[in-house]
Amino acid sequence: MTHCPYQNQASSTALPIQQSLLHTETGSAPRAVSRRSKLSWWQNLVAKLPVPSVIQALWAMRDPEGFFRARSGGSELFTVNLPGFSTIHVTGTAAGAREMLSAPSDVYRTIPGSPIDAVFGANSMMAVDGERHQRQRRLIIPCFGPGKAKGLGPSFAAIAQKYLASLPEDCVMPLQQLMQDLALDVIIEVIFGVHDAAGKARFTKAITAFVAAATPSLLLISKLRHRIWPPWRRFLRAQAELDRCLLGQVRHLRTHPDEAQGSLLRVMLNTKDPSGDALSDEELRDELRMLLVAGHETTATTMTWAVYYSLANQNVYEKLRAEVRAASEDVHGYEALPYLDAVCHEALRIHSVPPFAFRTLRKPLVVSGKELPPGSNLALSLMLLHGDPNVFAAPREFRPERFIGPKYDLFAFLPFGSGVRRCIASSFALSEMQVILATILRRADFSLATTTRPKLILKHINSGPDRPIPVRIVKRPMAAVQDDLGLATAIAVCPAPV
Repeated sequence: MTHCPYQNQASSTALPIQQSLLHTETGSAPRAVSRRSKLSWWQNLVAKLPVPSVIQALWAMRDPEGFFRARSGGSELFTVNLPGFSTIHVTGTAAGAREMLSAPSDVYRTIPGSPIDAVFGANSMMAVDGERHQRQRRLIIPCFGPGKAKGLGPSFAAIAQKYLASLPEDCVMPLQQLMQDLALDVIIEVIFGVHDAAGKARFTKAITAFVAAATPSLLLISKLRHRIWPPWRRFLRAQAELDRCLLGQVRHLRTHPDEAQGSLLRVMLNTKDPSGDALSDEELRDELRMLLVAGHETTATTMTWAVYYSLANQNVYEKLRAEVRAASEDVHGYEALPYLDAVCHEALRIHSVPPFAFRTLRKPLVVSGKELPPGSNLALSLMLLHGDPNVFAAPREFRPERFIGPKYDLFAFLPFGSGVRRCIASSFALSEMQVILATILRRADFSLATTTRPKLILKHINSGPDRPIPVRIVKRPMAAVQDDLGLATAIAVCPAPV
């Protein structure tokens, strides 16, 4: 794994650009580039015109937030059209989310042969419904409960410490690469149970090729998913290689019961349903692919936005850094740090990494006063939901403080979904983000090495920055880290004043 490709750009002086980046006035919070509080004249015009489905798909790839905002035209329920799909009804309000996600599970059905099958696997929880979905969910949930996630904190911290130790003392590298490498190490070691260098290299190569091949155009434009199209053939080859790695690890651990005892794959292998049946090799392979796709890129991108917006606002960065460095090094306590938790939640809000939640109706459902018949496609735009100015004051601004204090309505903030398809690894993902961010911020100083503001685009099945975000990383001397720990210990044992 190559670290710090921008290392030669590092200098002995700090790059003092983050204080003013994204500010509209002195002291203001950093603003999300692609969000708009009001529709422009052309967006109002486009919202009323019939736009070809291919154009809509290309628009959604390049500017997903602008696309959904323009197509909504301010309506609570609107439609979009993508190639290969019938009309998709979209809502982006808390009321619409409540109606959509509170519906019984038998109201919806999955669609065989959809992009979900190609990316997550036809046997994964994402691609099945009914009793089979419930059974697989019951078998996998024990791996990702809050208690299990907290117990993995030391593993997350060890991975972050090891990665930082491999970096030069002073370097510049893309922020996305840092976070993707860390999230990938978590997936490979903690979930898959692979620790040897050769095995990690093999998985890293297969995963990187698979993620790179899963382009938005292949997933949004169904006519491109044909063997005569070279990018689709490349995707199928990458998919086959990743599946060989995953299936090989599943079968290896079945025949070596003493290996990878601390991995989540081992827990899955040992978990059985009430009838004594366990997940099959093929089911495990696809569940692992689902966890990889849904957990690697999303977590890495959220951590990228969290650090980027913190660095873009010096006040946020300094407050976060001070909280982390004043805490003890007990990783179990990182999840109790209020400002760190608020930064993570604000990063999940300001740029929703999964752009929408998608369902197909098996039965009629009323949403925003309109009855949708069976067979209708329904989507919840998380970008519109989390950017609603009626719920979130100044929604384009990065304000972690909004998540300190009173909680939002259950259906106003849904970074992990809700209902029977809520993300089973939400506790795992939050713990991973909090521990990794606390670990790296405690041990290194960060600053932005660019004045270019990234924009949000669709990347693979999720959203993310449209360009690399170079950051300068200066590792702190261990003596300074130890001084922080000593101060934190002194504060912890100091008796309260009477």
